[in-house]
Amino acid sequence: MLDISDGLFYTPSMLVDVRLGRMVELETIVGNPLRIAKRLKVDTPHLEMIYGLLKLVQFRIKEKMGIITVDKDAGEKAAPPEEYGSGF
Repeated sequence: MLDISDGLFYTPSMLVDVRLGRMVELETIVGNPLRIAKRLKVDTPHLEMIYGLLKLVQFRIKEKMGIITVDKDAGEKAAPPEEYGSGF
């Protein structure tokens, strides 16, 4: 959050979404700039880390909303992470 000099606080929209259990605009706010940077060969290690962490947050939100289901009983039969797809 940003502290504005007049005593007001601004809460970023992604934080508001997470607090309310809504999906975040991951691809629009972080994913697209990351892909542009990669295309332009700009090193963005911090943005890559943020993107990876937010993908986990988004996955958790989708799971709570019932959009995706993780089979907790699958054990070793579960698909490897790369087979889950890029949509989470």
